[in-house]
Amino acid sequence: MKLKEMFGAKKAPDEEPQETAETKAESSEASDAEARVNELLHELTALEKSGRLSRPVPEYLSEEVFCEDMFRFGAEPAVIICDLKQKLKNAEAKARADAQDEMRRRKNMPRPIRGGTPLEPETDFSKLTSEEFENVKKRIAKG
Repeated sequence: MKLKEMFGAKKAPDEEPQETAETKAESSEASDAEARVNELLHELTALEKSGRLSRPVPEYLSEEVFCEDMFRFGAEPAVIICDLKQKLKNAEAKARADAQDEMRRRKNMPRPIRGGTPLEPETDFSKLTSEEFENVKKRIAKG
């Protein structure tokens, strides 16, 4: 820091024109940015009047990401991007809720007691003699 600035001394006359040139450049940049903002807001209100917005304008403008996209791509593409992101969030939430419902439904289903193991037959037919097999066959036929 210069000593003159520390003690509040006036700047040299040769420094003043440089600052005014910088100030002019900053003010022209500010007016360009303001013109761009007005242009984008005009596009946004035109989209709203044509019924192409799914939400009110203030809701779009409250999202920082939307504003960044609007400056980068323009109003209409930013609206499309924002709406698609919102649809994606809604679809993810619905899928999550559906999965939770399915898990609850499956949890409430009755469970098998023995869990899929086959029952042992009372009579092992493979070890019966022909006579024993005929006797069992007659018993089954009688009922």
